[in-house]
Amino acid sequence: MGKKTTGFLAILVIILLVLNIFQFLYFTYLRPSVPAEDVPLQISELKGSGWQGYIGKTATAEGFFVELRPNVCLLLSSLDYLLLNSEIPNDKFLRISGTLPEELLANSGARIYMKGTIQSADADERVLLQYNSYKIVQAAFRRWREAIMQFEITPGLKFLRKYALLISGGINSIMAYPRYWNDLKYMYSILINHYSYNPKNIYVIYKDGVAEDSQMPVNCSASFSNLQTFFSSLALRIFAEDTLFIFTTNHGSPTGLCMYNSADVTPSQFATMLNGLGPNKMTIVMEQCYSGNFISQISGTNRVIMTACSASEVSFGCDTEGAYDEFVYHFMNAVHFQTPAGTAVDADTDDNGSVSMVEAFNYASNHDSWTAEHPHYDDNGDGTGHMATIPNGGDGTPGSTTYI
Repeated sequence: MGKKTTGFLAILVIILLVLNIFQFLYFTYLRPSVPAEDVPLQISELKGSGWQGYIGKTATAEGFFVELRPNVCLLLSSLDYLLLNSEIPNDKFLRISGTLPEELLANSGARIYMKGTIQSADADERVLLQYNSYKIVQAAFRRWREAIMQFEITPGLKFLRKYALLISGGINSIMAYPRYWNDLKYMYSILINHYSYNPKNIYVIYKDGVAEDSQMPVNCSASFSNLQTFFSSLALRIFAEDTLFIFTTNHGSPTGLCMYNSADVTPSQFATMLNGLGPNKMTIVMEQCYSGNFISQISGTNRVIMTACSASEVSFGCDTEGAYDEFVYHFMNAVHFQTPAGTAVDADTDDNGSVSMVEAFNYASNHDSWTAEHPHYDDNGDGTGHMATIPNGGDGTPGSTTYI
């Protein structure tokens, strides 16, 4: 090897050595460091096993910002959780406190970095974020805001022998989305306007017992004891020829129908309450997740049952139709003969001028756009539900002549 080559290699080694030394010094001492409080953290990190270490510190959280309703704002790891009628996992959402700027509220649904002080919350939530500042990372592809809908409700000549029970639990104030109130009130308006139910015979069990507006009264909060009280009271005045329509929405779990800040009502408990009424004709429509697990327990003679999903599935809010739940939205349109906006709906396949429960179920099932939920129907008392199209598996005869 020549002297020139050896000298060139020596110079190259020296240059590389100098560069390495400079790089070490730069990253160790000279490079401007990013403060730890500005490094975006995932919600699962803030609410993970070391959550106590964040309390009192300033941190930046990454997630999708959502204003569920006035003064209830969250960061979520995914917007999809809001479409499910099951509880949001604790490590997938972070509650926000403090006064938020209007420009942020106008971007509900955007992915953001939010900086603030980590504060202690209750045992389930662990922590919440006291707002300080924000940065939009990704604009909202869908502006998330569930508005309370208004309906025309016109009491007139009403039947006295038709009863209805409308139930919405909500788990807690965060999980009780506005669409559940819309579900109940849309159904309430249909019963009064289209089917001549007496408002005094419509019993509303809702969340914390406080109505969201003045259009629909609430009888009591959604607790197990209040539900028992309703059935005990109704058993004293309902006659064999009377009918009962039951409508449930909001959250469900594998163990039953979620109540508000209390234990679930299990299918067997619900069955005991229904059985206390005797052989009255009942129509039961259930929207909550895992609602199909009620069929085997509450099935019986003179009972038409339809659920938004099977015993092992979650159910969903509307994807495009507005602030309602998917299956019951289409069910209500079917029995209403139109959408809330006034678009005509024709579910009357036998053209007799009325929509039976079989027709309403088939219409709702066929228009349910969520492929992950499969509505089920039972009306022959064998405890086994079937999917559309009804008649199917022995179901369909009683429901074809049953109306709300």
